[in-house]
This record gives sequence, structure tokens and C-alpha cells, in this order.
Amino acid sequence: MSAKDISDEEVCRATVYAWEDGIYIHWALRDLSCQSETDCIHAIERAYRRGFLDYDVSLWEAWLTDRGRQLLGHEDRELLQSQDDQ
Repeated sequence: MSAKDISDEEVCRATVYAWEDGIYIHWALRDLSCQSETDCIHAIERAYRRGFLDYDVSLWEAWLTDRGRQLLGHEDRELLQSQDDQ
């Protein structure tokens, strides 16, 4: 397995879960995807380069951009709302 096996949608979903649980994104993604932490980090970096995430100081505490929110779509509206409330 490798970072290519982790979709941008999984990264975006893990970002929302991380905000909900108060943990780092790569930990949430590791739990969600069952991939190695290194592969998760590479997938997060890729999602950032593609414009789905943005961050200030640390990529591990990134948030979704509008493009990342669009990728998740309507099915995750409650999750997105919880990220706005943080």
C-alpha cells in the first residue's frame, strides 16, 4: 500500500474528524485508511498541493478549503458544520 491508495476525499474526511476529536490529521487519517503514518503524511501533503487543505503553522492542524468542502459534498454537511463551530 502507498499514499496513492488514499484518496483526497479520505484526507478531507479525516480533516473534519480530526477537528471533531481534537487530534492531528495524520492520526485521524491513519485510523480511517488503515495505512502507515508515512503514507498518510504524503497523502495530506498531496491534498494540500491540490488545494483541498490550507494551514497556518502546521499541516497537521490544517483545515478544509472551499475546494475541500466541495469534494465532500452534501453528505457531510453536519461534519462541515462542526468544523465551522471550532
